[in-house]
Amino acid sequence: MADTTGHLKKRAFLAAYARCGTVTQAATLADIRRGTHYDWLKEDEAYVGAFAEAKEEAAEWLETEARRRAFLGTLKAVHYQGQRVDYVREFSDTLLIFLLKGALPGKYRERVEHSGDEEHPVWVTVKGPPGG
Repeated sequence: MADTTGHLKKRAFLAAYARCGTVTQAATLADIRRGTHYDWLKEDEAYVGAFAEAKEEAAEWLETEARRRAFLGTLKAVHYQGQRVDYVREFSDTLLIFLLKGALPGKYRERVEHSGDEEHPVWVTVKGPPGG
């Protein structure tokens, strides 16, 4: 990640955010108040761009982990009578589905088809949540 901010705390926060993906944890790791990050976003255009880059990097780490769990799986302990006796490798079909939807949305996206008589349109009223 390029240093466009010129500030050690900003660089520390951005590096931490790129790895952990949460403002609270990155602020703790960079030893700043959580609100300081939001102040920088309001005051520093270069920081806004650098943070956008850090967000992309964090998203790539998430995708890497999702792919690992979908393809390589995770080890889960097997217990018998209170004792661990073995491990089994579990794979995530759910993560695989999301990866397919993201990689090939034209093929795997959710589809809803509506059909009916064109001479008799259907009217739909959309309302917000109760009390909202």
